[in-house]
Amino acid sequence: MATGSAVNPRPTTAGGRPPDHKMWAHSGDSHLLEPEGLWRLLLPATLAARMPRTERVSDDEEVLIIDGEATRRPVPKFMTRRGSDGLTIAERNTRAPGARDVGLRVQDLTDEGIWAEVIYAPAALSPGLLRDRALARAASHALNEWIATEVQGRCPDRLVPTGMLPLADTDDAVDELEHCAELGLHVVWMPTGVPEGAEDYPDGTWEPFWAAAERAGMVLGFHIGTEGDDPAARYRGAGGAVLNYVETSYGGQRTATKLVASGVLDRHPGLPLQPPLLALVLRLQMMLRQSLLQNCKRVLRRIRKLK
Repeated sequence: MATGSAVNPRPTTAGGRPPDHKMWAHSGDSHLLEPEGLWRLLLPATLAARMPRTERVSDDEEVLIIDGEATRRPVPKFMTRRGSDGLTIAERNTRAPGARDVGLRVQDLTDEGIWAEVIYAPAALSPGLLRDRALARAASHALNEWIATEVQGRCPDRLVPTGMLPLADTDDAVDELEHCAELGLHVVWMPTGVPEGAEDYPDGTWEPFWAAAERAGMVLGFHIGTEGDDPAARYRGAGGAVLNYVETSYGGQRTATKLVASGVLDRHPGLPLQPPLLALVLRLQMMLRQSLLQNCKRVLRRIRKLK
């Protein structure tokens, strides 16, 4: 597999001026637009043909094909609805020269005053969509090799891409998480909803996974809107846009609550989480401690009354 050249991480603006006048920021939620036909580059032809892909059958309908199984569905609105500039959201996301070119991407970051970014791969690339464990393992392994080499490896001081895991089986997930750590990746992509057929995060079957992430110091990057359905399309009519926007945030809150309430973070206090979820966790833990303290005080008052 061809390896792109390293990118100079030294920040300089397009005009060549030093960027001292900028207030630098970090991006915690950027996304990767993969090259066309990436699976054909990474996997043998027989495996690549089984990976997720979509085929447009009409202006408003497409077929999602995963491992030979086809499902007809409406084309997502971000692919069809056009704004005042005549472009769809998908077209806006891909029109920037740095959308797929890592070298140009770093220059874009510099021009916008962004020093580093966490980069999530598209959910459509997630091996978690696959039911066949062997295929999911092979896809994850190959994809993470590419991510480490062609994305993070091009500019490791500024680009922090997420590794992808085969989450349908926790043993497979542990093996690939350890592979990500060996590759030098810092964070792995996690959905707020578990794959179909898997137990939910509070279940004990996930215990080896939490332990492995804690040992490796691997940050778990839970991404909102990945519950398995489309939380941004649940409401229609008056207020629907705002309701759907708010709805997308609930998955992260539920995940944080599960990790706190089930004792996962008590058993694994060193488990790394990305900052937005960590902030929710700390708030929930504080609320639970305050509630426990208030209950203890209430019980003590009753005991004193009995005396």
